[in-house]
This record gives sequence, structure tokens and C-alpha cells, in this order.
Amino acid sequence: LARRLVVAAVVALFSAGILTVTTAAPAQAAARLNVSSSLGGAVASRSGPTTFTVSGSGFQAIDGGFGGVYVGFGWVNGSNWGPSKGGATGNSFDYVPDDQSKNNQGYQTFVAFPGSETAGEAQGTMSSDGSFRVQMAVPGPTFTGAGGKRIDCLKVTCGFFTWGAHGVRNGANEAFTPVTFQTGAASADQVDSH
Repeated sequence: LARRLVVAAVVALFSAGILTVTTAAPAQAAARLNVSSSLGGAVASRSGPTTFTVSGSGFQAIDGGFGGVYVGFGWVNGSNWGPSKGGATGNSFDYVPDDQSKNNQGYQTFVAFPGSETAGEAQGTMSSDGSFRVQMAVPGPTFTGAGGKRIDCLKVTCGFFTWGAHGVRNGANEAFTPVTFQTGAASADQVDSH
């Protein structure tokens, strides 16, 4: 009798639309950035520029898609900083501006989707599995952001982050990894000269 009541209850829930069975979509890893500097780890110099290797994984790669992602160094304000959540440059995030050309100073990079028509202007290309690797530079703990404000990374949270390139908003491709500034650390130029 108890078994019949349970079966009847499940049938009633299905009929009422309260209980549904869904098929899970394939899992995709969340977009992540791993950064390593010439000083080791996510550490930059307080006294000058620092060279970084920035590796991305778990990004949504759109084969042949327009654009890709920008990778920049700068400041974010909280967890809802991204353009997909209404964030805007100079308001919820800001970054060190750089020339949009392929051979810029390395403060901002463009990573194109695999097979994208815009790949010729990019500093890197995303693999079909959503990974990439680029070299970047951090000028130091202070800079004037693309939004025109002076940013002091010793007072606000700074690091590397990604957002959709060419105006494409995609929350799956927004990631942030903080960077700390070490007192007394030699800059990349000083490290390279020894």
C-alpha cells in the first residue's frame, strides 16, 4: 500500500508539472586565468614594469566566431564588474590602455577565437578547448586607466582580467585573477640586467 501511494504521488507530481526530469547540459569549466611573473607567481614590482605570462583555460571558444577576448591588467570593483552584468570601463573596471595593434606594448592583448576573421590583428589565438597563452606587461602599481582616472593598485584590487572583444558581451568569458605588488621586488628590467 505504501509503495502504491509513493508511485501515485510521483505520477501526480509529473501530471501537475511540479516534478520534471531534465537532461544536464555538457559541463564546461569556468573561465580561469593563471598568471606568473618574472618575479614568480602573481607578483609585480612596486618599482617598475614586470613581465607576465598569462594562461587562460575553460573559456568558451567559438570556432570561426567574430572577435574573441581582450586580456588587460587593471582594477575591478567587486564580483559584478563584467560588461555582461552591466559593468563599464571607468565605473566597475578599468585597465591600462594600449594601442589596438598587434605589436603594442603588451598592456592589453587581443586573443582571437579559433578561425576568426579577426585573428590577423590578435596577439594570440584561443584553442578550440578554450585555452590560450600570452605575454603581457604590468607598468607598475599606478596608471591612468582607459576611463581617464588615476588608479593606485596599492589601494584597490588590481589584476588581470578578460572581457569580450569588439563589443561582444559574454559572461562565460569574463575572468579575473588578482596581482599583488611586492615591496623591494626588482622590476623586470632590473631582473633581466643581472
